[in-house]
Amino acid sequence: TVAQRVKTTITKRKSLQRQIANRGFHVVAFDPPGYGANMNYPISHTAEDYMALLHEIVPNIKLVVGHSIGAVVAQLYGEKYKCQYIMIDPTPTDIIENITYRKHLDFPDNPEYQSTNAFIQMFKESITAIKQTPLNPHTLIYSLDDSDPKRASKKEHFSAITANKVKLHNATHWAHITHPAAVLSAIQSAMGPTTLAA
Repeated sequence: TVAQRVKTTITKRKSLQRQIANRGFHVVAFDPPGYGANMNYPISHTAEDYMALLHEIVPNIKLVVGHSIGAVVAQLYGEKYKCQYIMIDPTPTDIIENITYRKHLDFPDNPEYQSTNAFIQMFKESITAIKQTPLNPHTLIYSLDDSDPKRASKKEHFSAITANKVKLHNATHWAHITHPAAVLSAIQSAMGPTTLAA
């Protein structure tokens, strides 16, 4: 069932967070407004405000790891506050510009999905700023799946990024769940040899 798949995904995600913490890192993980535990969080700010909010909550971040549109959060935060960041299968800007959140259309009166749609809309409205923001991740982890209709767009986007690259084949969009070792290795590389080993 969908509920079982979601539960499994969350369990594996938390397992990855524990693995990272077990290597001696202080891990702060959060659901952005409109997702997961913060599904009902109201969106009333810009992407710039959102970066400032994250910086206020967790100052002195050394490394940001983001997945999908969260990788764009990592990019914006990392470039603004000059910290390293790892992007996991980031959403290209041309896809952000044309993205439509399906559940918001299916359930337009549901405040939860209104919040999710508002979070995505915040990034659509910031697309010019995102395009103008440098793109210098420490590591790019991505998958090019044969069945993905946006494969060509992603391939072009990823090829233009200068970074340590970990290319996965048919790993799905959820590379941090299907290939956690790749994420752990990238984090260890970014944080350097002085950190604790597993």
